[in-house]
Amino acid sequence: MGNREKVLEAAACIFGRAGYQCTTVDEILECAGVAPSNFYYHFKSKEELALEVLEQFFERFRQVIAPIFINRSLSAPQKLERLHDYFVKKTTDNCCCGGCPLGNLAQELSDVHPEFQKRLAAFFEEAIDGLAGVVQEGVQQGQFRPSIDPKAGAYLLFGSLEGLLLLTKSMKKVDPLERGFRMALELLRNK
Repeated sequence: MGNREKVLEAAACIFGRAGYQCTTVDEILECAGVAPSNFYYHFKSKEELALEVLEQFFERFRQVIAPIFINRSLSAPQKLERLHDYFVKKTTDNCCCGGCPLGNLAQELSDVHPEFQKRLAAFFEEAIDGLAGVVQEGVQQGQFRPSIDPKAGAYLLFGSLEGLLLLTKSMKKVDPLERGFRMALELLRNK
């Protein structure tokens, strides 16, 4: 792994745990085990690094979620259950620490850093549109209630997921995520 990748990996880890504002370049360099000259060779500033880390978070999420959402062999509820299973496993593997790095950065920076806010909002819209497509599919297939507005259902699911990840992080147990998301999904079902 090259120095650039080491810096990106270290920054992603520290930003995810401690946030952007509280993280110093020196902490990133120490964690990455690289010299300041290597940092400034690849990045002009901590902000430039953080924006690249943010884009990597987006891309990793797309790589996990897109195959689930486009899988024609899964029903809409199965797609949402797979999404849920992914977050439960990731949260369990992290011992309920960290929460959602994108949610953490959105809470920290959306009111104080316009570029972060713009990029986070665009990605959240993309994710919500993907969820709305799955909800629409479920409505059309009769698996979700016909009265469900797909976009509103996507807001419910996305907001529930972010909030439940925060509760799981704060309470240090996966129960809120495990049970809460299943209840949100149950509210969509056509009984």
